[in-house]
Amino acid sequence: MVSVNHISLLPQLLQGSDLVAVLPERLAKTLPNVYLQPPPIEVEGFTMMMAWHERTEQDTAHRWLREVLQGVVKPKQAL
Repeated sequence: MVSVNHISLLPQLLQGSDLVAVLPERLAKTLPNVYLQPPPIEVEGFTMMMAWHERTEQDTAHRWLREVLQGVVKPKQAL
């Protein structure tokens, strides 16, 4: 068993190994040269969170960006 701190490390780990990974389908479909199959057990979904420093909490541009990101992600979470 291998655990990674960030999902972006999976392509390098999977390439040329006999490892198996459980990850979001949308991400899995972007990986080259891998086989995809539903896991044999039900796996709970992933929780996505945004984080920012308190100094940017009231920043107008930063607030706008957070709202845009929320608008993009929410519809996709329903998939």
